[in-house]
Amino acid sequence: MAHAASPPASPAPTATPAVPAAPAAWRFPAEVRFGNARETVEAASPAIEAAAPRFDLSQCERFDSSLIAVLLELERRAAARGRRCRFESPSENLLKLAALYNVDELLFERALESALAAVGASPAR
Repeated sequence: MAHAASPPASPAPTATPAVPAAPAAWRFPAEVRFGNARETVEAASPAIEAAAPRFDLSQCERFDSSLIAVLLELERRAAARGRRCRFESPSENLLKLAALYNVDELLFERALESALAAVGASPAR
């Protein structure tokens, strides 16, 4: 009894190298005020070690001007490492507060550009 020749084996599929996912944004607490500002800076600081530090402000609903100081300190620490922070999803009130202190473009340039693009406007320079 003759054995039929089996077809040549196809090469084993090669695994595609996994692309590392961008680290999740560090999420700010619901409240940042004078009483927990220092604690918030220290808790958020390890996120600066990421190649592109990201911070999610979407849940931060209760704050005072201490939040601006926290964001500026994180930006300062990141700049010392040659990085820029990305502060995502700031509330309208936070954008207004940052504008009052004239730091809105420094802290939220990307957020402002996205918001303006969404309504078809361009940033005034």
